Amino acid sequence: MAVTTSASVTIVILLAVISPIFSYYYQYDRYWYQETPDEEFARCDTNNDSMLSFLEFLNREESYGQQLKDAFAQYDTNNDGVIKKAEIEAYYQKLVDEEMEQQVTGLNSTISNYDVGDYKLQQPEFVKYLEGKYYKKCANDTILTQVFKKYDTNKDKALDASELCDLDEDMTYPNEIAGLETSYSWG
Repeated sequence: MAVTTSASVTIVILLAVISPIFSYYYQYDRYWYQETPDEEFARCDTNNDSMLSFLEFLNREESYGQQLKDAFAQYDTNNDGVIKKAEIEAYYQKLVDEEMEQQVTGLNSTISNYDVGDYKLQQPEFVKYLEGKYYKKCANDTILTQVFKKYDTNKDKALDASELCDLDEDMTYPNEIAGLETSYSWG
């Protein structure tokens, strides 16, 4: 038992001595290394003219410079080093499409709560969807029929996730559904 205790004490002492030294060198090498002003200037002065242009200055912070390069690359889809108006338009359209895809995915999940099996809401399922969303019943079936027809853009007598997404974008209040001024009441 004494040998085990002695060995344990030796290991603990050794770790206590070595650990801070190892930790210091590790942190110095990986995280705590600070460039000197000359090293930083040399790294940023990419054209070696002993001056920093604004673009070179932006590279001063390596992580910021990398973020800018990454952002530029997202726009410059053909990798020609310039961003054209069409690329900016395509980038923003991609963002809109991705947002729409996320909404449709979420609405597909919602549809499954009210749907009987075809991943679309027929009018009775649509009524249940609205009642579930607003926790109220609509007293005017005519208005609901008008709204349903307005958003059933492919005229298949059912609302799919993208049609429901359009409805949700237009709907602001339960008393003003899909841009139609209504006189119905939620009871």
